[in-house]
Amino acid sequence: MKYGVRPVVVAGSASTLSRLISRQRNEKCPDTEAVDSPNPVFSGKMINDNDGGEFMLFDSTCGYSNSCYVAFASHLALEVLESSQIVLSDGTFAVAQAPFKQIWCIYAQCGDSIVPVVHVLMESRSREDYEFVIEKIKNRIPSWNPTDYLGGR
Repeated sequence: MKYGVRPVVVAGSASTLSRLISRQRNEKCPDTEAVDSPNPVFSGKMINDNDGGEFMLFDSTCGYSNSCYVAFASHLALEVLESSQIVLSDGTFAVAQAPFKQIWCIYAQCGDSIVPVVHVLMESRSREDYEFVIEKIKNRIPSWNPTDYLGGR
């Protein structure tokens, strides 16, 4: 296995991301205030991973729905996604805070395992919204071209 278990540790799970957000909310910084605002803008700690590398992929508004999307993934997680021919996704709604409706998690194959690689805070959930997010990810990794997809949308 090329990457070992590191992608799991780096990417985390939905519950890990939820705990990270909760922990960050308790710490005063610009991003903790932004998370709970009606129009969040992230500019502090949440844009970098624990090693100081880029963690926020994008913070964008879709022209079609005028909804906000914020995606997080480490550099290593994007490498795993790029090399994976199998992509899965799942949305969780219980931990999403307004204005977001869900955290959409994208998973990729790493060796014999499926690991979470991208987490997206989504304000809306139409087909066009998912397509917008996928296009934003493809802009970051243009060679990404999975052959199999399993997910709700």
